[in-house]
Amino acid sequence: MDFVSEKDFENAVINNLKKHGWKGFPDSLKTDKNYDIVLQNVDEKKLIQNWKNIIFAINKDALNGVELSEDEMDQVIQKVNNCRSFVESNSLINNEIISIRRTNGLDQKMHGKEVQIQLFRRQDVNAGYSVYQIAQQIKSDKLDDGVNRRGDLMLLFNGMPLIHIELKNSRSLAPAITQLKNYSKLGFYKGIFRLVQIVVAMTPYDMMYAPNSNDYTDIKKEKFLRWTDENNNLIGGYLDIINQFFQIPQAHRLVADFTIADSSDNVLKVLRSYQIYAINKYKQNSLTKSFFQIKILSIVKRVVIFGILLVLEKH
Repeated sequence: MDFVSEKDFENAVINNLKKHGWKGFPDSLKTDKNYDIVLQNVDEKKLIQNWKNIIFAINKDALNGVELSEDEMDQVIQKVNNCRSFVESNSLINNEIISIRRTNGLDQKMHGKEVQIQLFRRQDVNAGYSVYQIAQQIKSDKLDDGVNRRGDLMLLFNGMPLIHIELKNSRSLAPAITQLKNYSKLGFYKGIFRLVQIVVAMTPYDMMYAPNSNDYTDIKKEKFLRWTDENNNLIGGYLDIINQFFQIPQAHRLVADFTIADSSDNVLKVLRSYQIYAINKYKQNSLTKSFFQIKILSIVKRVVIFGILLVLEKH
């Protein structure tokens, strides 16, 4: 399908994401506050405030009904800043829980004590405590070249920007991949954006995805993966991609179960579509153990999961 402008394409992607699980807060967490499904023209400060609100909403009992103070949210952000690689930020996300020191004096019970808060629930796919939002036109601070830039879309899981999508209203993916590479080179993925695990280049006709990388030179077409169906037929059209790749629960599981925090070389990895299908098929046929109980935390070149040999290429 042809679009008159890139903005039209962007809006079409958002509208279809909203039809495939990107619905904001689940009913069990709805409050009197106005939590948007789509956050438009946001910067890091606004994303952090949104994340702060969501942390409180999904940890209300642990926080004794007392919202996070600015100091307490700064502690959360500092844990993100302490991640020196996307392997470490992946572990932060998939470990699910962090501890902070309660400094908000309104919580008299826990003031001055350590409290554990939940950031992510790997098994809570499209369930009671997962919030799925879309950030549109994300404004950066000045990057290393002194220029402010805008990312197209980010998919927020419980307020965390975990998937970054760059769109181009063209046939070629090359401009979108180049843009993602430039963002990496110029220091875009700092602060809350250190949480971005998957980068995606997308046109109305094609899509490729890759794990985020500390080394901007790794953001190149040779490192990106295509999405196929179970018969290894290429899926490219944006509607099919949204229906199969970005829909919930698939996008949730992509981060929760199909990224590999490989400590052996400190390089984040993501599974290919045929590997994901193989695991899903085995999971469906397995009567002994749920796949969701297992997370691959480190790999070598070949790894066996449920008896399935997965070859995880190191380019």
